[in-house]
Amino acid sequence: MPEHLDPSRDRLKHHFAQRVIHQARQVLEVWQRLQRSEWTDAGMAELTEANTRLLRYAERFEQVEHEQLAQSIASSLGEVVENRGRLNSSLIARLNQIMQRLSRTGLRHGDAFEQTFLPPLRKPVYIALQDAKRAERLAQQLEFFGLAAQALSDERAFRAAIAERHPAAIVMDVDFAGAGLELADSMQEGLEQKIPILFFSHCDTDTPTRLAAVRAGGQEFFTGSLDASSLLERIEVLTHVSQYDPYKVLIVDDSKAQATHTERVLNSAGILTHTLTEPILAMDALAEFQP
Repeated sequence: MPEHLDPSRDRLKHHFAQRVIHQARQVLEVWQRLQRSEWTDAGMAELTEANTRLLRYAERFEQVEHEQLAQSIASSLGEVVENRGRLNSSLIARLNQIMQRLSRTGLRHGDAFEQTFLPPLRKPVYIALQDAKRAERLAQQLEFFGLAAQALSDERAFRAAIAERHPAAIVMDVDFAGAGLELADSMQEGLEQKIPILFFSHCDTDTPTRLAAVRAGGQEFFTGSLDASSLLERIEVLTHVSQYDPYKVLIVDDSKAQATHTERVLNSAGILTHTLTEPILAMDALAEFQP
């Protein structure tokens, strides 16, 4: 059979190419996290390591576009190092543009099964119900509304999913795997920021159960039935998808030293800046820079 018609080869290639997609998500998640806090050496090292793995996987599995983007990221991070570990507006804008491209990039070899595009960093929602069929239906309904939802059938599947990727939120039956509350509580141990959980019970529950749910990170408690639309509304409130567009700040100060200091502080937090020491130019800068 010709190589290009071998379905087993295609499936194998697709399976391994998913590592590139997964690693690209890791790079995007690190970048997203850095945008929410001050740029640090540890964050820089984490982003560099994640990008190095992306480059290695892209080269190994012949994903040319991902390889080029990883090289561009590496080049920009090299400039950060040369700039004594400091970000500036030019580097922030360039890295942001590359991350935008990475978030829109899929595997493109012309094969229909490889048209897998990266979402704009939308983490999945895990559905862990005692009734597996009900969990599958609910996941499909949430997918219809645009959420990436994954139904998990048992404790082993739940722990494997958590180990691979933390979700945006979890919908969990208090009776899941016979001990939903205990499982949720152990999963949250050691996490700096708890994963929001929406608990569910077929029957009304007592106060100790609800308090245990709160201690395990419960943000909502549903009883009786689960409606996809109401779940979606609550999940949207509890979670948010950070945009890649960074904040933009116009600095107007007649002291160049003070303006430079302010610019460095804001750049270290991943904020784009434009500095003016001539206040009379502020209106033109507002129109052009649009902070």
